[in-house]
Amino acid sequence: MPELKNKVVIITGASEGIGKDAAILFAQKGAKVVLVARTLKNLEKVGVELEKINADFLILQADVSKSAQVEKLVADTVNKFEKIDILVNNAGVGGRYGSFLNISEQEYDDVMDINMKGVFLCCKAAVPKMIKQKSGQIINVSSIVGLRTAPNYSVYSASKFALVGFSRALSADLGKKGITVNLVCPGLTQTNFVKKLKFDSMIINNPVAKKYISRRGMPSVQVAEEIVKLALAPENGKEIVLG
Repeated sequence: MPELKNKVVIITGASEGIGKDAAILFAQKGAKVVLVARTLKNLEKVGVELEKINADFLILQADVSKSAQVEKLVADTVNKFEKIDILVNNAGVGGRYGSFLNISEQEYDDVMDINMKGVFLCCKAAVPKMIKQKSGQIINVSSIVGLRTAPNYSVYSASKFALVGFSRALSADLGKKGITVNLVCPGLTQTNFVKKLKFDSMIINNPVAKKYISRRGMPSVQVAEEIVKLALAPENGKEIVLG
């Protein structure tokens, strides 16, 4: 089983939830962690936690939907650590919960730009480095609604379905080049991300939703553990469903 010591791991959406927990777990196993998110203040808070365990890390503020910023974060990573071993595409937004008739074009673009375009851009920037070093791992974080959807999740679900398809195609494209592409599909995860999906009242006040969470909601650290397991035992095209 390969070690993670001195492996260089880029984690997008690393300022909270699954990304934050994954960053801490990777660091605890000796990896060099690159924290990426749009909000610098939140990244710095994660950095404080990594300092407590003497982790080697880099904080990079970036919007993954912007190609210039993505190219820069990859370049900054290589300049600092000289390689990229693992890319965890975790950044995501939920958008509006409700009928697609009430979703604006801008809201649609906002979700698709982060959840799908962001993954495409990060892979496009990082993969040439991985090909050059003849090794690398990509771990994409989709969702259970990327496999089976429900009412009122139209745009978010579409973005996650797209990510599942992209991941499967990418694993076929890159497997022969020494790069593995794997996928994690969490269920409704108990993180701050859930509160930002714009259906707070449904979660807080709806007894059916509460029952769903109690049965199937998982702490983000459980998802993070599965991400680390994939990194430790890479198997191209592997999909982990947690819902």
